[in-house]
Amino acid sequence: MKERVKRLTEKIDALSLRERALLLGAVLAVVFSVWDQWLMVPLTRQHALVTHEMDAVQVNLTKFDNQIESIVESQRQDPDKANRDRLAKLEARHERLDARIAELVVDLIPPQKMALVLEEILVRKKGLELVRVESLGAKPLLGPDAHEPSGKPDNPAVIPGIFRHGLVIEFNGSFLATLEYLQALEGLPWRFFWESIEYQVDDFPKARVTITVSTLSFNEAWIGV
Repeated sequence: MKERVKRLTEKIDALSLRERALLLGAVLAVVFSVWDQWLMVPLTRQHALVTHEMDAVQVNLTKFDNQIESIVESQRQDPDKANRDRLAKLEARHERLDARIAELVVDLIPPQKMALVLEEILVRKKGLELVRVESLGAKPLLGPDAHEPSGKPDNPAVIPGIFRHGLVIEFNGSFLATLEYLQALEGLPWRFFWESIEYQVDDFPKARVTITVSTLSFNEAWIGV
């Protein structure tokens, strides 16, 4: 096996710089095609399903918030047992929906840990050099008003919005070192969403790699960078 690797290395060393670049391009095309088919496509599909389910849950929560506020207001004017019972049922359903949202994000990496974890793994990998880590801030997952409470500030039924926290990490390194880094990220106990991976060869065999990832949380504040 070592002899085969040695012969392959000698053949590659004998190639011109242009031939090496063409060979690298072909290898990258195959690897990233497999990467896209077996990893990015399933992750994108899973991302869409989770977002769709959260959207539906958030719509129901907004509806329940409005109903609860209406009942609370009517109770101030003319309290009665029927409204109190209805209010209790709505609040119970509200709590179940809140718990369901918490289940959807429980395995996602917390925003305050994402930058630290990705950077720590990178600096432990030989052949990789960190260029920058940049926060993309927090954006409401379900629209510009997702973080707006649908009730009074002291309403106990108010539920916080869900926010997407984006992160860009950029580094220099070889293709094999980059592949090992991506595999290490896939082996983490937490999940996060892969937004994009850019691989640009500037000085063969080193390349500039830019990875954009994101996670979700109930907290709009960014703590990690």
